[in-house]
Amino acid sequence: MRPSRDGDNLFARAPYLVSATVDTGVLIIDAAQARFVDLNHAAGHFWQLLVYPRSLRSLIAAARESFDIDAETCRLEIEQWLDDMMEQGLVIRAPAEAGAASRA
Repeated sequence: MRPSRDGDNLFARAPYLVSATVDTGVLIIDAAQARFVDLNHAAGHFWQLLVYPRSLRSLIAAARESFDIDAETCRLEIEQWLDDMMEQGLVIRAPAEAGAASRA
């Protein structure tokens, strides 16, 4: 399930997860699947950005502010991360109104 190339689809954390910042990045607890997912600092940063639903475009802009990375590499890395996180059921596509509500 590739993220939209236009960058307008919104992505959000799956609602049933709990996460915590740890020394190595972020630890996600998925009680429904009885598993833990450990994210490194970069992946943990992307995860923290999804505290509210965000578009691919917004994720790329925020990541480029935090990391010294060119736009194309950043887009490819975030698309791959989103693909992986969606395959695991940790990130979902959010309805457009979720983004509007998070900015209200």
